[in-house]
Amino acid sequence: MPLFVEQLGARGHEVEYYAGLGISLSAISAALLSPVWGSLADRYGRKPMMIRAATAMVFTMGGIAFVPNIFWLLLLRFLNGVFAGYVPNSTALIASQAPKEKRVMLWELSRPVSLRVILWAHLLAV
Repeated sequence: MPLFVEQLGARGHEVEYYAGLGISLSAISAALLSPVWGSLADRYGRKPMMIRAATAMVFTMGGIAFVPNIFWLLLLRFLNGVFAGYVPNSTALIASQAPKEKRVMLWELSRPVSLRVILWAHLLAV
């Protein structure tokens, strides 16, 4: 993110500020709206919510490749968080559809993805 923010025109301390803000906006908006998406998934089903999240990801993450300035980057990162929920929803969908004896195995298969994200975050922070 810092390299991308720098390419968009940020200089000096602005690079760290806007890179952190871009990541934070996505996380905060996802945290605030995930209860809403969860209740809608309970009411209307997980598949429609996965389609919603995947469609939004196409536009928000795809749009980031074409942003002309930092404002649009921050806006799309915020919207990405607003419409987030694909991974937890897909995990819940798999768990609800899998036979009880296979659920632990499926959960174990999803753990390396989370572990990889955590490890990369720590390695990049060093």
